Amino acid sequence: MIKSSSIRRACALALTLGLAWSGLSSPAGAAPTPDPLPLGDASLPASAGGENDAPRGRSGSQRQAFLLQLTARPTAKVYESAGEGPAGRRAAREQLATVEAAQDRVIDDLPARTPVLYRTHAVLSGVAVTTHAKNLDALEAIPGVAAVYPIAPKTRSLSSSIPLQGGPTAWQTSGTGDGIKVAIIDTGVDYTHADFGGPGTTQAFEDAKLIDDDSWVTPKVTTGFDFVGDAYDGSDPGSVPVRDPNPLDCNGHGTHVAGIAAGQGVTTGGMPYAGLYDQTLDYGNLRIGPGMAPEADVHAYKVFGCEGSTNVVTAAIDRAVDPDGNGNPSDGADVINMSLGSDFGSAYDADAVASNAAVDAGVVVVASAGNGGDVTDIAGSPANAVKAISVANSVDAQSVLDGAEMSIDGTPRSFGVTRAVAYDWAADPDLSGDVVLAPNTNATACEPFTGPEAAAITGKVVLVTWTQEAVECGSALRGANLVAAGAIGVILANSAETFDGGITGDADIPGVLMVKSGGDAIRAALLNSKPVSVTGTSVNSVTQIIPEDVDKVAGSSSRGIRAAGNLKPDIAAVGTSVFSAAVGTGQQGISETGTSMAAPTVAGLAALVAGAHPTWTPEQIKAAIMNTASDLSTGGNGLGDRFAPVRVGAGRIQAQLAVTSDVLAFVADDPGAVSVSFGPVEVSGPMTMTKTVRVHNNGPSPVTFDASFDEHTSVAGVSFSVSAATFTVAAGATEDVMVTFEATSRAALDNSVDPTIGRTSNIGVPRTTVAEASGQLLLKPTSGDPLRVPVYAAPRPVSALTGGAQVAIDPATQKATVAMSGPGLGFGVNGTLDEDPSNDINSIGAAFELAAVSPAAPPCTSPADQLCYTTANERAADIRRVGVTTDGTMAYFAVAVDKAWNTPAGNTEIDLYLDTDRDGDPDYVAYTYRLADTDVLLARLYDLHADREVDLQYLNALSGTVDTAMYDSDVLVMPVLLSKLKGINPGNPRIDYGVYGWSLTAPFPVDAVGVDSSGDLKLSMNTEQAGLQAVDANNQPLYPETRGTTLDVTRNPAVYEANDSKGLLLVHFHNAVGAKTEVLDVTTAAAATTTTLVPDATSVEVNKSVSLAVTVAAATGTPAGQVSVVAAETGATLASGTLDSAGKSTLSFTPTATGSVRMLARYAGDAEHAASASAESVLTVTATPVAPAPTPKQRQTVAVSLPRRVKVSGRTLITPGNTRTNAGQLVATRVSGRTPTGQPKAYRVIRGKNGRVVVRTFGNRNLRLVIVQRASATQAYTAFERRVVYVGGQRRT
Repeated sequence: MIKSSSIRRACALALTLGLAWSGLSSPAGAAPTPDPLPLGDASLPASAGGENDAPRGRSGSQRQAFLLQLTARPTAKVYESAGEGPAGRRAAREQLATVEAAQDRVIDDLPARTPVLYRTHAVLSGVAVTTHAKNLDALEAIPGVAAVYPIAPKTRSLSSSIPLQGGPTAWQTSGTGDGIKVAIIDTGVDYTHADFGGPGTTQAFEDAKLIDDDSWVTPKVTTGFDFVGDAYDGSDPGSVPVRDPNPLDCNGHGTHVAGIAAGQGVTTGGMPYAGLYDQTLDYGNLRIGPGMAPEADVHAYKVFGCEGSTNVVTAAIDRAVDPDGNGNPSDGADVINMSLGSDFGSAYDADAVASNAAVDAGVVVVASAGNGGDVTDIAGSPANAVKAISVANSVDAQSVLDGAEMSIDGTPRSFGVTRAVAYDWAADPDLSGDVVLAPNTNATACEPFTGPEAAAITGKVVLVTWTQEAVECGSALRGANLVAAGAIGVILANSAETFDGGITGDADIPGVLMVKSGGDAIRAALLNSKPVSVTGTSVNSVTQIIPEDVDKVAGSSSRGIRAAGNLKPDIAAVGTSVFSAAVGTGQQGISETGTSMAAPTVAGLAALVAGAHPTWTPEQIKAAIMNTASDLSTGGNGLGDRFAPVRVGAGRIQAQLAVTSDVLAFVADDPGAVSVSFGPVEVSGPMTMTKTVRVHNNGPSPVTFDASFDEHTSVAGVSFSVSAATFTVAAGATEDVMVTFEATSRAALDNSVDPTIGRTSNIGVPRTTVAEASGQLLLKPTSGDPLRVPVYAAPRPVSALTGGAQVAIDPATQKATVAMSGPGLGFGVNGTLDEDPSNDINSIGAAFELAAVSPAAPPCTSPADQLCYTTANERAADIRRVGVTTDGTMAYFAVAVDKAWNTPAGNTEIDLYLDTDRDGDPDYVAYTYRLADTDVLLARLYDLHADREVDLQYLNALSGTVDTAMYDSDVLVMPVLLSKLKGINPGNPRIDYGVYGWSLTAPFPVDAVGVDSSGDLKLSMNTEQAGLQAVDANNQPLYPETRGTTLDVTRNPAVYEANDSKGLLLVHFHNAVGAKTEVLDVTTAAAATTTTLVPDATSVEVNKSVSLAVTVAAATGTPAGQVSVVAAETGATLASGTLDSAGKSTLSFTPTATGSVRMLARYAGDAEHAASASAESVLTVTATPVAPAPTPKQRQTVAVSLPRRVKVSGRTLITPGNTRTNAGQLVATRVSGRTPTGQPKAYRVIRGKNGRVVVRTFGNRNLRLVIVQRASATQAYTAFERRVVYVGGQRRT
């Protein structure tokens, strides 16, 4: 693979392009002619970083962490099976020995340079290792290994929020979590902080750093462990975990999280708050309010170093279930909180698998959904585990912020800020100085400042624009530019009054992110030439109350996944500007924002529910929390559009309802899920799908419910219904409610959009959208609040278009046509005739030369395997077909895969490597890419030599204004602007290329096509001219298509052969998965021929043959093969033969009956020439005439006799000249002689004129002479012949 190197990110992104397709130019019909699609160079400017800034082949080390799940049963399962008592403890202890022995055997078989990260035995029997990716197959081949799961590195993703969510009421009715154990898997916990009952001094924190055993344990934080040490960073292949018993936090994240979940509170005097916990609690008299479960025990598990990521989460999950490691889980946590994760997380991630296993062991697992923003499918792992509770981030009215003390035209002001984390505020000077505006030419500070610009800000604190909804570039880059220009500080003026997150900033100058009201006030004063200065910052000095923000959703909260049976997130809780314990401060707090803060609120609530219902399972606790939630909306406080389940799950938690609810409702089809998710649904006609919601009454009295569906997002032609409008559940009983998804027809569906996200991204560019039908199943009791279960589907109409099996090229013109058949979309249906053009769906097609076909990648089961998949989702990177075409300006590459991805730029990546100078070293790579925090999906062209981005084009060559069914698809088109490729020109148009398929969960390619074992690129194309091009009436390779759409196909034989193309690849973007591409065989059409038949006579006697001349001619080439002459009436073959090199054949026919024979010649055709037939010829067959009786012939005689004897020695006249028969025929005489063997020849024949013959003998008496005379027959005479023999001169006959 190509080595990795860093990418220089562009710092600005101001996309103003808004391509729109004008639609159809004629009404619907058999084959309407649409307007052309808006293809071509999209002219997108440089990106500011995306979800995958470097192509995977250059993104770092090939070492990866894996969890090896063993075949041995985990101890928690054995304990559960044996019963929770002495028998269970004994069985678990014995099983622990079995697991440890199995682990030892596996470790002995590990490949070289494969260190062990950790072992697990409680939730999974396993061994985690780090190793080179090439060793994956060897790991799976080790005896005793059941499965291998990749471990994605995870990153760290309170005051009025607890009362808002009903905490005090829940405490008063159901307890405060006393006796419940909440495990915090995070950066550790500062157990010396007063919020956890600690001494509450900075000295106590410093002293705790020296503890290297478990003597640190406190009544509140009752157990814990440090799995990594302070210096560990899971993203650094050289970083090695250093384990120790002391989980003291050195980052602050875990302490803050633990305080939200189970902090006991801190008084205004800095002492631990000791109660009461009820509705009378006065939060105004507390420095830090209590967490959601203030009397629960905390288990602190440190999996992060002071900075960086981690890959040891599963080790902590395992220990949380069995803290003392003896196989007995009875002392384990009741609830696990993980405020960590990775975007586009996989349900096959090792930590997700372990999370599900922990739930199976009886532990509630809560995880943050992630802070990736409102981006399709970005939600992270392990929160994507089906049985875990994934938590989104909602907004509260009140927050505590740091403050910046300002002087504006002499008037003191204080504004809320969040301070940069890269700056050492304790040791270095505070933010102070005169404030100036950043120059208009660089108001965001995303570019280096020019000389005059720098002169204006040198020695000043600079006010800089910060657009939270579409961040122009990172705070670190801005800080570096300001430092270089001589600035002494920076104020980032936010575009909103609340913060979606903090800032990194620069270590050399102090920087803050300021609320919008403060930035506006400073800017207005400076624009009016009024003096502004900043005199310093203060911690937790601003309390901000914005009532209209209640029950909004934080912009940074991740949109969830949409899988069938697994809809995320599950729930929302306040996570914005949550004030909680600050590490190392003893008794102070800090405000933080993110789903990291929302998750522990839910973990605390789970502890309260578990305390109120000690026999409930994790699924029941999850259902109680979700069933009792409330809506969130864009306007807050129930105003505006309501957020859909894929954004917030069931809604915002209501603690008092969750702990008191006796009736639970959850989906029965997908254990642990609670939500009803049909996932992506392909609609090809009227259809229904049904799932069962089980309603269980745990209370003492029957409850009657009215069931209904409450719609949040809709898709035309789709509806949800429930099986019973009213039903009663008896005490202790269960009733089932059927939820049915129905689509009326494929034609009814359109491309609707969730109104809370819209069609335009936060940077002004059209989003690629997915249509979603969703809402809540509401179960309204006779009295009280309704129960709710989220319901979701992502329906999409699918076409069934096809171009047939082959395309036959006319050899004379090198052209052909292909006509589409089958049902399409749009053209009068699918939203195309309503008043909203943005919801239109029209079938889109594309045509390519088929460059390569790849067999399915195998599962990774053999050490010999190289390109393979480990989990089912990785098959979305298994390349099936590759196609290419060009119009001379753009090259278009089609890639089809074996299994649908949910998104092509996230957990799947396709990399197209290009060798433009054909020296064997790739020069560029184009890869699937997503602009940061958006649903703008692109092909990013990256210069491998300059290590920089050189171009951005829309995936599928079209912006989000034209639907191309991008999500849940198995095909994409990657456009490349040819002018960006150095080294190609009309004289050198050919490039080599190859394609890699990557999965987020695999550290190596799942597949590679057109790449040999040494990494050389083996596919080739001519960038100037396609070898085979198919275009529509608008001469475009991508086109709207429906039944009857016709493509004009042109072949350039030389280019087609040089490209080594294998057929015509048609892409039907809107067909069903698996049928989105089809291959048409390319054949040469047979040339027309002319066959002629010429008999050598028009009349012939019966039983006499006639010669038949057959000639076959063609415009191109000479026809070859078989010809036949057949009877025109019956088709019976009269004669047959083979054409010669001139295209001719002469046949013979003998008629056997009199009359007329109508005949024609037929040519059978050959590979290049079509069959043909001649015109008819008529042959008249006559009877043979009857001859008269013959007259008897006379006998010929000769008057001249032969001599009676021949002289033994001398001359003898045999016959005189001019001897004739009585018929006048000249007589011919032949003389032959013979003597015994060895004797010399004894005669000579002397011939004279007119047939005279004389024999001369030489005295040999043994001479034998034979004289034969003949004359030919005539009409009146028979033939004449006589023969005379002479021996020793005497006549014998």
